[in-house]
Order: sequence, then C-alpha cells, then structure tokens
Amino acid sequence: MDFLATENLKKDLIQGISRGEIEQASSLTRNAADSGALSPQILGNVMGKACAFLYDNFFVDGVEQYYKTVFPYIQGDILESFKVVMEERFRLTHEWMNKLSNLYVERMARDIQDAIRAREYDLAGQLCLHLVRVKGTGEPNLERAALLGNIFGTLENIQDQVEDVMQRLCSLFPERIMQTIRVNQKERLALIYKSQMENRGQEWQRNLTIATAEIKRYLPLSTVAGEPDPSDIEKFDLLIRSIVRCYYMPPYALDDILNLLVELRPHEVSAAGAASGMESRLYNALNPTQKKVVIEVLTLLGKNRSFVKEIVKFGRANQGARRQQIAIEILGGLKAEKAADYLIECLQDKKGALMRPVVIDSLGSLVRQDVRVVLLDLLRTKIQAKSIGPQIREEISHILLALAKISRNVNLSKEERNALIRDVIQILDDKDSRINLICAENLFLSRQDEIEKDLRAWCVERLTEGLWLRDTSPDFAQGTRAGESSQRTLLGQRETIVDLISQLGPEFLPSVIKASEIRMIHYGSAYLAVAEIMSRMGDERAVPLLDKILNVTMTTDENEIGKYEREHYWDNAGETLRILEKDKIVHGIVYALNKIGGEAADRVVEGLYHKFQSGEYPIPGKETGDLVFRIYQRIEEGRGEQSDKNVSGNVQMTITREMIEEAIKILKKSFIFSNSEKRRMQKVGALQLLGSAKDPVALWDIIPQLEDKDSLVAASAMAAIVGYNAPPMGMEKLRRFLHVLVSSWESGSFDLRQKIEKIISGLQPERDAMKGKIREAIETESDHKIRFYMEKLFVDHLAPRGKDKEEAEEEQIDNAETSETGKASTANIAAWERKRLYLEARRKWIAGGKDGDPPNPADF
Repeated sequence: MDFLATENLKKDLIQGISRGEIEQASSLTRNAADSGALSPQILGNVMGKACAFLYDNFFVDGVEQYYKTVFPYIQGDILESFKVVMEERFRLTHEWMNKLSNLYVERMARDIQDAIRAREYDLAGQLCLHLVRVKGTGEPNLERAALLGNIFGTLENIQDQVEDVMQRLCSLFPERIMQTIRVNQKERLALIYKSQMENRGQEWQRNLTIATAEIKRYLPLSTVAGEPDPSDIEKFDLLIRSIVRCYYMPPYALDDILNLLVELRPHEVSAAGAASGMESRLYNALNPTQKKVVIEVLTLLGKNRSFVKEIVKFGRANQGARRQQIAIEILGGLKAEKAADYLIECLQDKKGALMRPVVIDSLGSLVRQDVRVVLLDLLRTKIQAKSIGPQIREEISHILLALAKISRNVNLSKEERNALIRDVIQILDDKDSRINLICAENLFLSRQDEIEKDLRAWCVERLTEGLWLRDTSPDFAQGTRAGESSQRTLLGQRETIVDLISQLGPEFLPSVIKASEIRMIHYGSAYLAVAEIMSRMGDERAVPLLDKILNVTMTTDENEIGKYEREHYWDNAGETLRILEKDKIVHGIVYALNKIGGEAADRVVEGLYHKFQSGEYPIPGKETGDLVFRIYQRIEEGRGEQSDKNVSGNVQMTITREMIEEAIKILKKSFIFSNSEKRRMQKVGALQLLGSAKDPVALWDIIPQLEDKDSLVAASAMAAIVGYNAPPMGMEKLRRFLHVLVSSWESGSFDLRQKIEKIISGLQPERDAMKGKIREAIETESDHKIRFYMEKLFVDHLAPRGKDKEEAEEEQIDNAETSETGKASTANIAAWERKRLYLEARRKWIAGGKDGDPPNPADF
C-alpha cells in the first residue's frame, strides 16, 4: 500500500473515532491487518498517530473505546508499534486520573456539605449520585457510600436536613448502598471523626499541593538557564494534555483541572499578603526558563477551540462565583483569543464589578483589535471622571497594566504598538501624575528601540516627575518582609524609575533636566535619585542641575521640615526605617559630580569645600566631609604649579550691574497673580545671584527675605548673606556689611533679630583673623547708635581688652566648642587645612628637584 493509501487509512480512522463510529473504525483496522497490505509496524504506527491526534485534541472517550475494541487482535508487532506512539499518553492520563481522584473526592465532600447547609436538597442529591457512581457508569460503590455516610455524620447539628436528602437518595440507590450510608452516618457522629472532617478544606489543600509538586517535576531543573529545549516543551505539553484529558473521562469535573492549571497562571501577591506570609502560585516560584516552558505550553493549549469552549461554558455556569474567576484567569493564562467575546461580555456585565480586575487582566493577554478598543474606551471613561478617587485610580491602574501587557506581546507589530502607546498617552492627557507614572513604568519596559522617540521623551519626563512623588506604601511594605522586589536601597521605590530612565539612555538627558528643574524647588530624596541618574549617564550637561540642587540642599533647614514630611529609607542592615538625612543626599550629589568629572564638576565640588572651610555651610556629616576632601585633594594634586590660585568655588560667571538690578527687582516684585512655584524659583535664583555678586548695597533688599514665609526662600537669603564672607571680606566691605546688618537688627522683629544673630555667629568672629577687623569696624562706625548695638552683639564673641594671649586662645577654643557652627565643622576644617598645607609644600619640594629634606607632616 502506498503512502497515499496509508494517509487515507489514518484519515478514515480519525473521522470514524471522532464521530463515535467505533465499530466502523475497528473494522477498518481488522481489514488492514488481515489483508497484509501494510506491515505490522506501519499499521501500528498509523493507528498510533490517528489516536495521538484525537487524544491530544481531547476525543478521549472515543480513543479509549477504540483501543479496547481492537486490543484483542493487534498483538505482536502491531501492538508494539502502537505503544511507541500512545503508551506514554495512556500512562500519564490514567496516572493523573488516580491523582485527581483524591482532589475529586475532597471537593465533592465539601460541596455536598455546603449544599445541605444551604438547604439545596436537589443539588445535594445529584452530587451524592455523582460521588457514589464509579466513573459515570451508574454502578454504585460501597466504599464511596461509606464516605458519604461519613460526610452526613459530620453534620450533626442539621441531621433533619440530612434526613431530607437521605429520603431522596432512597429512590436512587439500592438498599445495600443506603444501609452502608446509614451505618457510617451513625458511626461518624462520634466526636473524633467530626474533628477530622472539619479539616476537610485543609485535606483538599494538601492534595492540591502534592499534585502541584508533581507538575513541577516535569519542568526543567531550577539550575537550568537560557532558552528551553524543544524536548522540555514537548515533555511538559504531554503532561498538561494528560491532565486535561481527565476532564473528558467522568466523573471528574472541570473544577479539578482548573484548580491545577491556575497554579501555572501568574498571580502577584500584594504587599500586605507578602508581609503576612501568604504564598504565591507555582508560576511565581519558577525560574525564567521554566516560565518560558509554561507560557509556551499554555499558549498551545489555548489554541484548542473545544477546551476553550468548555472553560467558557464553565464560567457562564458559575456566574459571580469563585469558579468563574478561576475560569477567567485560566483564559488569560492560555491567551485564548477565541474567548475574547466572553471576556468582553464579562467586562460589560454591571453585576460583575468584583470580577472586573481579573477580567481586565485576562484581556491584557489578548491582542485582538476589539479588545484594545474596549480597554481604551474604558480607560477614557474612567479618566474623564470629575475626581479620581482611590477606587477609580485602582481601576485605571488595572487597565493600564493590561494595555502594557498587550503592548509587550510579540504578536503586536511595531506600528500597532506605537499607535497603542500614543492612544494611551492622549487619553491620560497628563491629568494625574501617579497615573502617568504607572503608564511610563509599564508601557516602555521592553523593546524600547521600537518606540518612537517623542513617546520615549514623554516617558522620561513622566518618570522624572514621578521621582518627586512620595512613597505612599505602608511601613510594613517597605522592607524585606514585603518580598524580594522590595529589597530596597536609599532610593526606595524610586529605584525602578532610576533603572528605567538609565536604560533609555543619555539621549534623553535634556528631558530629565527639564522635568527636574521644574520641580527641584521641592527638597527631598528625589535629589538623590536625580544624582544617581546623572552618575550613571556621566554627562557634563548635568553639572548645572546638580549645582542647583546642591545649593538648595545646603540652604534647606531640616529642622523646619515637619515630622510627618520627613522622608525615610529602609536600612537593610538594621532591618528598620531610618530618616533620610541631608548627609546622604549631599554625599550622593557630590559622588555624581565626581563620577561625571571635568572642569565644571570639579569647580562645584571645590566651591563646596571652600564654603565648608569658611563656615558658610556646615558640614552635613563625616561621610560627605571625607568625600569632599578626597575630591579636593585630587583637584589640588592635578593642579600642579597653579595650586596657589584662589578659586571661589562657584561655577564662574560674569555678573553685571544690570543683572544685580534685575535680581533686586525680582525681590521687590509682587507675585499676587503668579503661581507659587514660579515665585519660589525666581526669588531663589535672584538670591543666589546676589550672594555670588556680594554687592553691599543689595544687602538692604536681601535681609527682608529672611522673614519670607517660604522656608526655602528664607534659607536662600541666609546663605546669600553668609556667602558675602567667602572668601573673607576686605576691611571696607566688612564695615559696610556690618553697618547694614546691625541697622536691620536694630529695627527688625524678634524673628529677624534671631536670624541676624545666627548670621553673626556664622562669621566666626572669635577667630583671630576676624577679631581685629570687627574691632576696627566698631571703632570706625560713625553712627553712635549703630556702634552701641555692634558692641552689644559682638560682646560675647570678642575677648575683652587686656586679656593675655593664652587666656584669649583658651576663650577662642571654648567658643569654638560651644558655638552652633563649630560643633559641626571646626575640627574637620582644621585637619583638612593642615593636610592641604602639607601637600602644597610637598609639591613645591618635588617641583624644586627634591632639594633638601622632604616636608614633615608633623610640622603642619
């Protein structure tokens, strides 16, 4: 018989068995065997392939009947050849029928109890009938009858309802079965069995766990990485189809199958659930290779129309129940495009509000055009609400996550993906920052090079905006108990945002800078995230922005930040939440500047060093101080012979008279009709410019800003005034500076006086270099009233005339130890200065050809 005849036989067998014409198919097989036209090996192979095709497409009962019919006369080589194809399928299927038996019995027992308690006697009777029959043949089973009696015995408080069910069963079962049920019912009314049966749900869960562990054995080992081997997929596909076949072999119901398959469906555990120790599904415990195998096999299964149709039918029959939710989840896991109409129907069902998140998630697994249209329409409806409360925001989040999943689907073309992302962005219309962040974090995760540049720029701006959003998750969700994804650094929840911006690359640095400059006025841990992004990109264009946020950080008074406004970070070492202090933020910014490198970045760090040295800024902490000194030491060593050059430390710029006058106008300008952000930005910028210009006349306009209600503006004014003495002022400028300062103190409010006194302390007048200048300024003051107040203000800082040198030095040391600024920086500054002088002397010694003895560190 030629190849065509072989294929025709296979086709005839498939048609006959699928139609239930078992005798006809059996006759065809006998005729082929008797005629000898096919060798036994070829005949067995044809039979096996026909049965394998039907078995894999779940014509289970027909294949089983056909095999029983032809088995007597296909012995020998025919049988062996048939087994090569079908034996493993038969073995696995029947093996899992036995495994599912425990699940089936436990579930049925639980359902019977529930039906009796709910007084649904007809349902209870039907369930009892299913339980006691063996494999749907109608033959009663004494063992199952005994179990049914045990179930009835556990319902000791509602025995009258049990009796109603028993009366119905009398017409369904013979007397011997009913007698077995009654005997076991009476025996199991005992307390010990009652105790066992109350744990029926735990027993069911235990059997489910055992079956799940068995499924995992068919996946590649956890140590295997990379792409799965085709044999791995074939092996797991064989297992899953064997499990599904059990549904087509009574008495098993789809519940038993779906409860196993749902373990292979991704299911995120909430932070609260993770913190309480709730376990996730099997899928979440798999490695990437294992997950790829699962996804591939489930996707293949989702293309089987008959099985998808059965799941949809099951979902419809259990409307509003937990079983419907499992069916919907499974349809999403199978990526069953044929179920789209049913899922859309569920989404539009007004009674199914509780099921909606699951439906939306499953729709996200499909790529059909009508699914995208429905989700976009729903998103448009929700975003147009007058106010977006927590419930609406949560539903919008579900929709965005579903659309993001669709956008990542490999079956979606590049053009379709860009169109989808553009539609989502247009609908959101930048209405809500948190919603924009969810969109940016999820729709741009993969294949970023496919996404159009303007869309990626939008993503970067929204992500940068998200850096300034506070972490709203509860404390217990911010540490290690919240799961592996919450192992956090100082960046906290901003870490994922930083990673995504860094992936998009330096090409979008202008977008990061633009979005940051709009919001930089808000001091906080967002600065640390910006610094991390800039350090990864390593681009000198970021230096001006880092300089600005460094100045804002140093001029912010942390004591004026409310208790509940302070930001925290999770300390993994200490397993606790800690306050994010200024030292951490400044260290991050300085580290970023050093990582970027270059002349502009070095000038900023060097300027910070000099401001620490002059007392304009207190050193925020040892970590920052050590880093700044190491960078300054590196700059000095690289400068060579130009080390004597006086560097102011700021990014150099020429400040004209016109610029000073414009800045003064800004300070005097009314902002009644301007928004507060614009007001803050302009005032802080003007104060920074005037602080750099050091014009004594401008002091009259800077000092009133110390009383500004905005703490950042007031802090910027304070920094600008203190900055007049960095580097130290000459005699004439100091005289004019003190005159304006003391005049303002004399006529100012109590708060203003306190701040001016703090500025005077910041000048460190107890230092020898300042004492003489201040005394001369007091003695040459022409206004007698101002001179009197100057004496009064400086009396605690200047040693009285007539004290000898040793007493004056002791008093200077005491003042340094007790002064507000000295406690943060004096000791470190002295050590740095000694190191700097030593390094300078050593460079000169080297430049001079190492003539003479080298400098000794002890001499400095």
